[in-house]
Amino acid sequence: MDNKKNKNNFKSRILSSLINFVQWAAISIFLFSVGLLGSKWYSNYLLDKVSNQEFMEALGMTQKDELILPDRDVPAYPCAIPERLTYPDIIGITELEKLQAIENNDFVFWMYIPGTNVNYYVLQTINNSEYLRNNIYHEYQYAGSLFLDYRNNSKLVNGNNIIYGHNQKNGTMFSALLDYKNPEFFAQNNKIYTYTSEGVTVWEIFSAYETTTENPYTRTYFLSDDDYLEFARGCQEASINSTDIILKKDDTIITLSTCLKDNYSNGRFVVHAVKVGTCPII
Repeated sequence: MDNKKNKNNFKSRILSSLINFVQWAAISIFLFSVGLLGSKWYSNYLLDKVSNQEFMEALGMTQKDELILPDRDVPAYPCAIPERLTYPDIIGITELEKLQAIENNDFVFWMYIPGTNVNYYVLQTINNSEYLRNNIYHEYQYAGSLFLDYRNNSKLVNGNNIIYGHNQKNGTMFSALLDYKNPEFFAQNNKIYTYTSEGVTVWEIFSAYETTTENPYTRTYFLSDDDYLEFARGCQEASINSTDIILKKDDTIITLSTCLKDNYSNGRFVVHAVKVGTCPII
């Protein structure tokens, strides 16, 4: 009886010892793992600290300075880079300043359309009749001058800006606008450039069509942004040729208008272009 009891006690002590060993082994492994992770974290912390310090020193910053992170989401690399605006070297600052210095002049900008003969100054005064038959010196000139609607801001800051010019039989002034009936010409000559001493503005043509003076394409006042956008998109839909340009409420457009009386006594041919951007002039 006693032998059996002693045997059972021995087994209990062995089992208890085994359990204690497993527990201590598990605790030891846990503590070792924690220590290893802590050591690795601390090493990375020191490495980052040294790297940041070296980086700050390279920027000429002291330890008290802080790196200021952008308060916006940084786009994933690679990110799209906007196309750099360029322009044809047609006229320089010196020539533009001379035009501006002409006594009693109404010069606002120079206009150039590649692929056409349009390479003229544009004027503006208090009405839309002065430059129908006059030049920049207010002298009679049968072909007149290109001129900006008197209702527009001369800086072309927003909205619909209308520029008028005669359709001369000798191919001068705005006669070349009729070439935009041709789809191939429309696609290959879709840029307009306006030059001032402050910079060169690039415009992209999005519409060209024949119409009449009954069409309100010369509107300059709009009830709202939505009203303006509806007008601009209506001009685009009227185009003989289509583009993939998507117009927005804050877009600025220029409207080129000339006479075309082949089909209507009050006929007009119109070209619309949207502002792409402005770059410094050299």
